[in-house]
Amino acid sequence: MVSQEDRDCQVVILQDVVISQKAVEKLALGGWRYFHDTRTDEWVFDRSIWVNEATMDIYELRDKRLPEVLIRIVADTMFHFKTLDFCWRDRARIEPDSPVGELLAQYTMLLIDEVGYHSFSRDIVHHTLTDYPRVLDYISHRCEETYHVPVPVEIPILICPEGLWSTWGFSKGVEALYTPVHRYVVIPDKRWTSLKWRDGILVHEFTHRIQHLKRWILYATDLDLTSQDMQSIGRMLAADRSLEEVAAICRMPVTRIKRVKGLLDERAEYQSKYWELPTEVMAFGEEYGFLKSLGLDAATIYDAIVDYMELKGSYPTRRDKDRLLLTVEEDSVKVAQSIAELEELVDEDPQSDLADVRPPPDPLGPG
Repeated sequence: MVSQEDRDCQVVILQDVVISQKAVEKLALGGWRYFHDTRTDEWVFDRSIWVNEATMDIYELRDKRLPEVLIRIVADTMFHFKTLDFCWRDRARIEPDSPVGELLAQYTMLLIDEVGYHSFSRDIVHHTLTDYPRVLDYISHRCEETYHVPVPVEIPILICPEGLWSTWGFSKGVEALYTPVHRYVVIPDKRWTSLKWRDGILVHEFTHRIQHLKRWILYATDLDLTSQDMQSIGRMLAADRSLEEVAAICRMPVTRIKRVKGLLDERAEYQSKYWELPTEVMAFGEEYGFLKSLGLDAATIYDAIVDYMELKGSYPTRRDKDRLLLTVEEDSVKVAQSIAELEELVDEDPQSDLADVRPPPDPLGPG
């Protein structure tokens, strides 16, 4: 039996747990099932055990003489745990402060400890733009002069420990990212060969945050849609239904369906047309403009980028190199062109993106 203080500590620890993709794979090998809930954009982990209430023993193998208990953990998209619940199979929920609930909580934490986890508050360093003065100065200037939005100083910059790199793709060469679901910029905790390079990457990611603020890029959550809704709309568009027809089926404004189509198109083109996407051209343009403001010339920036790409095993085509050099040399022109392209996607009334009725779960299904 554990004390109330210990139980409170367990709850805090659970809600502070962050696991890596590798830890997720270890859980799966240990008998856990997990899936991505497209309705809520969350990860759900569960496993069954069998409990003898009389002796307070737990059995991991099926025993027909004992009642089955389902353990369920819900985590967000970065595998940051949110809730832990227990219930008897086909019976009521098990209260966490009951004797069985306390036993199951201890058992679950032991399983999590075995695969390894990180503390969101202790192991992940939290910074903001104020910790990077020259990045803050550049972003502040651009927000005031060009974008006319508040400086996003409230956005956390998470310094991701190496043990979590597999979650974000940093082990595969990703340098940083802005995650719109969580409103974080995440960078790996590593020894940077150049702090100018690191700061340029931060400028790139905060440009994506600015695009988000300007509604030049939108995500399913911004449109009050689930991933399942997006898939349903995508299937209809792939079946050559017109924007008007899809809007009528989903009972949404045509402008909103147009935004969804733009989002789906960008996802589809991300790999094949990465260097041509206006959102990326703008972010790179700002990154290179920042590096120039530090006194670097276009040739130095270009050579450093190509060397880095080739070091990571990416060998850009001649066409991509030409496009890259043009963006480095004419960063301000490319940024202006990207702004013009993205402005065409923005509705006159932002509220027109918000609908009071979501599409049916599967409009193309039977019936």
